Amino acid sequence: LRLALVAGVVSWCVMLLITVPAAAIAVTSFGLSTPAAIRALQAHDFLMNAPGPMTASLVGRLGAHAAIAAGLAIYVVCVVGLWACGSSLLLYEDVEAGGKPARMVQYLLIGLVVVLALGWNLMWLASTSALDAAARAVGATSCAQIAKVRTANEFLIYSFCVAFLLVSLVSRDRYKDVATTSAPFLVAVAVALFQARPSGRAYGAVRADDGPAAALA
Repeated sequence: LRLALVAGVVSWCVMLLITVPAAAIAVTSFGLSTPAAIRALQAHDFLMNAPGPMTASLVGRLGAHAAIAAGLAIYVVCVVGLWACGSSLLLYEDVEAGGKPARMVQYLLIGLVVVLALGWNLMWLASTSALDAAARAVGATSCAQIAKVRTANEFLIYSFCVAFLLVSLVSRDRYKDVATTSAPFLVAVAVALFQARPSGRAYGAVRADDGPAAALA
């Protein structure tokens, strides 16, 4: 249950932190045209949803634990890459210099924003599939009890999302601080993954002998 809750919150919050100011940062800090920045966000939104059936099949075969781990890996790569793009010690010097190196950084920036959607798709769908199974394992047997768990999960997600939205709305730092802001939350998912034991079960399945300890692990 802990893994499902943490992964769900982080999948949304870090994604919002990056994508809400993405167009403004791409145009003002990296010199992209407004249409190019908009197309990147459109591609991001498309990839948030398009792989859904394949992701469900993947979770069914490999389990939510593996899918969340894969999504976390994509998040880490994207966050580190965006931080490198905006760091004056790394790639931002190429942007300031202009020419072909600047265009390469622009393409990298767009690519990372787009690929982030795949990480969200994996983490969010896997966490939601694990949530109901974990709720049943800790004793939520009726629809009303499972609904209470879902409601608590959604309240937690929306509360964090509001906080991250407020941060992202004033963010114009070309992602220089995205790594330090995101790191504690990504580490929280990694710790929850380490503490949880992969079940290797089918999508949302729970064994009859599972108890609260199995769901919370």
